[in-house]
Amino acid sequence: MKRIRLDLLAVLLVGFVALGLPALKSILRPSASIPAGGDARVATIDLEKVYNSIDAYKSKLEAIKVVEEELKSQAEAQQAAIKDLEAEFDSYQPGSEAQLKSMAQLQAAVGELKALQVFAQAKIESMQARALRDAYLLVKDATKRFAEKEGIDYVMLDDSIPQIEASNAKQMLAQISARRFLFASPGNDVTAQLVAMLNAEFKDKSAPSASTQGTSTAPATPAGAASGG
Repeated sequence: MKRIRLDLLAVLLVGFVALGLPALKSILRPSASIPAGGDARVATIDLEKVYNSIDAYKSKLEAIKVVEEELKSQAEAQQAAIKDLEAEFDSYQPGSEAQLKSMAQLQAAVGELKALQVFAQAKIESMQARALRDAYLLVKDATKRFAEKEGIDYVMLDDSIPQIEASNAKQMLAQISARRFLFASPGNDVTAQLVAMLNAEFKDKSAPSASTQGTSTAPATPAGAASGG
């Protein structure tokens, strides 16, 4: 009886395997929806080089520099005013009403200078952060359009280019762990093409339109005058 049960179990197992082979083959068979030889095209860019090379980002940095110089001039003027107030304070009789009044003016001026310095730092940092964000979004959009035009499936940041900064073991390990690329073929780098595309687009946007340039036409010939010949 025990032998019969074992034989029956063996027959059932063989039947399950026979039935399962077609299903297994269908799973292992390549899907008809995936074309043969459809390897993805991958390109890389050096993002830091892109940032340093595109005119759109350079123009924002120049605008930030103008604001920074203006705030610096305001701070220097305020510092000069404080020096004058200090000299005025020292010229008064110690403890006199004039000196107390001068002290109040000096304290107010120092407070204004500190407020200006805090405001200037916050404003510059905010402008720098916005410039970086805008440049990133600009590069991201341009990369998408460039990839679609060139038939590229993936554009990745080549983080193997920047040098690892010398530091302690913990910081060094953090830098290494943050890297995703150990090597990227220079032949797949499209940084130069992307920069050229972005700069051309920025030049087109910055160029004054025909309506703003004004039309430079020849002076109109007075009525009745001969037109030459």
